[in-house]
Amino acid sequence: MGALPLQVLAAYLAGAFVVLAARGPLSKTWEPLRTRYFTAVLVLTGSAPIPAGLVLYALYPDWSWMYFVNPAQVPLLIGLLAVLLGLLGASVMGFFVTHRLMRRRPRLLPWTLWGSGLLFVLILVAGRNRLGRVAHYDAFHYGGTSLALTDSPLLLTLLVLVPAVLGMLVFTCLMVARHVEGAHRPARSLPPTG
Repeated sequence: MGALPLQVLAAYLAGAFVVLAARGPLSKTWEPLRTRYFTAVLVLTGSAPIPAGLVLYALYPDWSWMYFVNPAQVPLLIGLLAVLLGLLGASVMGFFVTHRLMRRRPRLLPWTLWGSGLLFVLILVAGRNRLGRVAHYDAFHYGGTSLALTDSPLLLTLLVLVPAVLGMLVFTCLMVARHVEGAHRPARSLPPTG
């Protein structure tokens, strides 16, 4: 996942996708916090988006903030904490919002998912100049040296992290869907002994 606004939006969608994968059992409960599917969201977020976001922020803080914030003025610990809470909060929020919409306003659910996807694409398109350059905050804003993303080592980092995060999301959703399917399948009876 790319810069922090895109990462947060992707984490939100990851929480939403887990709800969709477990739609059957989650549509029957008013307390999703007590389900194993909420645990799946926490495990998913802790195993892929959060580590990826922390690595990107530690290596390329200016690019992670998309040059809206000067990381030289933000203590590293505060920045890392903001990334951690932003990604964890976004995935939990995606889980709860999607669950509530599924239970109370199911007609709004597709609109919010499509809207989130459209917002992701808009950030990519509108921020292509910021996402396509790697520099320090001052260099980006005041004409200093910057590299095209394709000429930067950041590209290799993204080529490793993005498939890993997407793979973990797909794996988690498949496992949740398989679990749901297995839980609703009638148990096979054992042949009689004797």
